[in-house]
Amino acid sequence: MSQDQAVEQLRHPPSPDTQSRHVLRRWWLRARLYADPLPEEARAAVEAGQAPGRPAAAVVREAVVAREARGR
Repeated sequence: MSQDQAVEQLRHPPSPDTQSRHVLRRWWLRARLYADPLPEEARAAVEAGQAPGRPAAAVVREAVVAREARGR
């Protein structure tokens, strides 16, 4: 996050309701993960960077390229 973005975020903080939803969502996701952890093989693959699927960075890059191709 750039300094300008951080300053802007401090100028317009999210509402308490929005903050509560974010906190509860993070808590719920963490609780689900702890209740049903990844199998050892999947955890090891994720840590080694060999898990199936695509990295989020690649998906974002493709979305940016597609948006630019559409002229936005």
